[in-house]
Amino acid sequence: DIFISFDPNYRGDLWKNKADKFVKKCLPYIEKAHLCKFSLEEAQLISGKNNLEKACELIHEMGARIIAVTLGSEGTFISTPEKTATIPSVPVTPVDTTGAGDAFIGCLLYQISQLDKPTALAEDFDSLKKMIAMANKAGAITTTNYGAIESLPGLNALNS
Repeated sequence: DIFISFDPNYRGDLWKNKADKFVKKCLPYIEKAHLCKFSLEEAQLISGKNNLEKACELIHEMGARIIAVTLGSEGTFISTPEKTATIPSVPVTPVDTTGAGDAFIGCLLYQISQLDKPTALAEDFDSLKKMIAMANKAGAITTTNYGAIESLPGLNALNS
């Protein structure tokens, strides 16, 4: 009864001509994950679908309960087997996107860790949307300074 998250990190230059191997390595983790966080490129690569909603449908069939697909300045697309939504990003003037995805997932997992029953989050879509909005804010703020660690916002910045 533990919460499992999976956040692969696909980089084309590191997986040269081995995208199929990357996908194959991801499948056992997707199967067990309550939450999968992907970039748009990763979701499309893993599912083989260009349409984001179709990609998520297939990834849910693989086993993932909650899917978060980060879309940069456009926000985050979230999907459960029952519902989908796009949560807008916070408008900022970015200077360095290094660490934005890590800030996003770190903030989201912190919030999930505070729940009494995190494995039931997929059934509370309103709470999930609020958590994603806060995680979007963390990712956005991180892009306004240089460096990943130095740019991470604290709780005070996120709650203001």
